[in-house]
Amino acid sequence: MPKNLASALIEEAGELLEHFQWLTEEQSRNLPADKKQAVAYEMADVLLYLVQMTDLGRASLLAHPAVRQQVEEGCGAMGRPTGSSLPMCWASNK
Repeated sequence: MPKNLASALIEEAGELLEHFQWLTEEQSRNLPADKKQAVAYEMADVLLYLVQMTDLGRASLLAHPAVRQQVEEGCGAMGRPTGSSLPMCWASNK
């Protein structure tokens, strides 16, 4: 089952990437609302598979100190605006 989840995760990450293929950096930061919504759905799919893999008890998403620090500090640790939830950092970043 972990192999299947990992494969599904890669497929969903590819679908996420498709929304940005051939866009410039500027275009990728200023997507229209409908495209942002589609990207959000793909991000949710990726997150879902990560959480499902965590539920298998194989690993913790927050086990690595650097990840824990980024979550605790918010998006500022990733070079994005602070004061936002992690999934929304991308949407509010311009």
